[in-house]
Amino acid sequence: MLGGKLSQDKVEISFHKDQQLNQEQIKGKFYFRTAYRNEPDFTVLNLNRQGNPAEKIKLQNLMQNDQTVSENYQRLVAQTLAGVYDTDNNKKTVEQLRDELIGKIKTSLSKVFEDLSLSSIGDPLSNGSFYFEKGSAKDFHYRNLSAGEKSVFDLILDMIIKASFYSDAVFCIDEPEAHMHTRLQSKVLRELYNLTPENSQLWVSTHSIGMLKEAEEIEEENPGTVIFLDFDNRDFDLAETIQPTKISKAIWDRFFDLAFADFAKLISPKKIVFCEGTSQGRKYKDFDSLIYGIILGKKYHGVTFVSVGSCSEIENLENQSIKIVASIFEVF
Repeated sequence: MLGGKLSQDKVEISFHKDQQLNQEQIKGKFYFRTAYRNEPDFTVLNLNRQGNPAEKIKLQNLMQNDQTVSENYQRLVAQTLAGVYDTDNNKKTVEQLRDELIGKIKTSLSKVFEDLSLSSIGDPLSNGSFYFEKGSAKDFHYRNLSAGEKSVFDLILDMIIKASFYSDAVFCIDEPEAHMHTRLQSKVLRELYNLTPENSQLWVSTHSIGMLKEAEEIEEENPGTVIFLDFDNRDFDLAETIQPTKISKAIWDRFFDLAFADFAKLISPKKIVFCEGTSQGRKYKDFDSLIYGIILGKKYHGVTFVSVGSCSEIENLENQSIKIVASIFEVF
């Protein structure tokens, strides 16, 4: 608070070189999702007109709760009604229109989840909501999804719906991995990347190693489509210029340090014992290390037994296996 009033500094946006736009033209060029995406339950009993989201500011700041699922439900129904009265669809069946309504959402969900599928949108005038199939469960309500499932569905649904309003814009998502199982994070990033309109960009702020690795793989597959902004060692009390960069070992090291901190010390063994044996061959793989682990593991749970070859190889200080392991754990 400053002088009894809340001090808020507005962000001034300017574009590169000849792409200067006035304040009116900037509308619809940026779309933001906060890290506080939470709509645990909804059922629509009547329909309300939804305006163009690009023409108004929904959230005043990124601390506000970002609820979009029920809003996007109504937009989806509105698109369906528009499709019914579109003469270009005269030869389409009701089933075809319905598939167009939720088909893209179902396809995207199937790329992330193996056992979760959108089945219907109910009756918009009595029990309007999203209904799903999972395993043997049929037509269960949106409220019954887990927090992670809701998070994924929210992001995918929102990207599909808003793409028609923001065809030439920057989509900014803060912590897209929030509430999400680590195994899903990379799949979600790839799907959001694929759903981003051709003339638009997707910006994410993330602490997820899975998403960072997936971004690196997307860049390898599609050179020139992914860049990284490194915010490390910046003093934001001063003016800072941040240039796009490629991912490097230095960035990875800082990211691991941020993501794991001292956790690596907790999961790494206190002591490594090299013993005879080999991981090669068809029989008796790592036999000695396995037996030692069974006999001594309960008493010495901080010790890991590693096979490095014959007795002469264990005594050899130049043994490459020992050098590699020592090099890896030296940082801990």
